[in-house]
Amino acid sequence: MRTSSCVLRDDASASSIRGGRVTTNPTSRPSTLRSAAFTLIDVVVAVLIVGIIAAVSAPRFSAALNARQAEAAARLVAADLNYLRRQAIARGKTVVATFNDGNASYSSADAASADRYQTTFARSLTQWSGNVHMQSNFDGSSSIGFDLRGLPWTGTSRLVDGSVLITSAGFQWRVDINPTTGIALAEIIPPQ
Repeated sequence: MRTSSCVLRDDASASSIRGGRVTTNPTSRPSTLRSAAFTLIDVVVAVLIVGIIAAVSAPRFSAALNARQAEAAARLVAADLNYLRRQAIARGKTVVATFNDGNASYSSADAASADRYQTTFARSLTQWSGNVHMQSNFDGSSSIGFDLRGLPWTGTSRLVDGSVLITSAGFQWRVDINPTTGIALAEIIPPQ
């Protein structure tokens, strides 16, 4: 046994007092080491709690993802229409955009691509893995043009009512084209 001047512990087998000195058993472990480890039950309970939280939050995460997809697609369509309008003004000629609702895409042979790698402007909304659907209506047409002043028209007359509806799993956004200015704005359609 070795002699040391340490504080008395509750464990009687680990230490004793001999001749005014405290002696400790070198083979005994401090009680703090025994309580620092996790038991199998602790780990199982922790995994169950994490699993329950994940199961509850997964539907909310999915809904939030669909809402953001619809918003991003609508804002992209509005930005692209405003880009095509600016191209018409800058070039001093008419720029026409044609929408293909079935493929959720649109293009314009009259304007250069914004990414400078393509000679014509084309955009597909299928980058969101088919969850985004598009429905365009420009006074009954699927095409919209901007004249050299940036004013919208449908090929034969000035635009009266033009919009693109973007839908993703029940979330809807609408891109409206102002018939007076030609500026496109995206706005959410509140659920009913």
